[in-house]
Amino acid sequence: MRRYKHLSSTARVVAKNKILLLAIVAIAFLQLLSYSTIREFSQTHRTIIQPTVVDQPYWIEGGSASAEYVQLMGRHALDLLLNYHPRSAAYQFNTLSSLYSPGTFAAAQEYYGELAERISAMGFSSVYYPSKFTITPDTITAEGMRTRWSATGKTDQQETYEITYAIRHGRFEISNIREVKR
Repeated sequence: MRRYKHLSSTARVVAKNKILLLAIVAIAFLQLLSYSTIREFSQTHRTIIQPTVVDQPYWIEGGSASAEYVQLMGRHALDLLLNYHPRSAAYQFNTLSSLYSPGTFAAAQEYYGELAERISAMGFSSVYYPSKFTITPDTITAEGMRTRWSATGKTDQQETYEITYAIRHGRFEISNIREVKR
């Protein structure tokens, strides 16, 4: 009689071990599923803190964004580039260079660093008033009035700027900003 009891308890232990193994495999599967879901959401969804100056809705999704967002970022980039004072130029240009794509960041940072030194040395100031934005899938064209102050005086001039940009993984990246000669 004891012999059968021993076999019976061994069979019970084996059955319990199989159930525990099944539970461990199920938990591991659910962990992997949870990890892959969280990873997917973290790569495709971002939390964006909206500044209070934004008064219209916009959207950003992966490699595209609404025209309102692109115009907002274009206006921000031009404000950083063209609205400066000798004391603020270095900070503004440093902030602007952070908007550049990784491939053009180093060149932009070097160029804007030299430009900030020249502006500080010469005492130039500038203000740009954009009046019209034209947006295409990879460029922003802004037309407006630029006022410059230097030691020789003040000049007002109508100027047009073109920003070449891309949106990668929900991030606005500038490739180039150039003045369009008319």
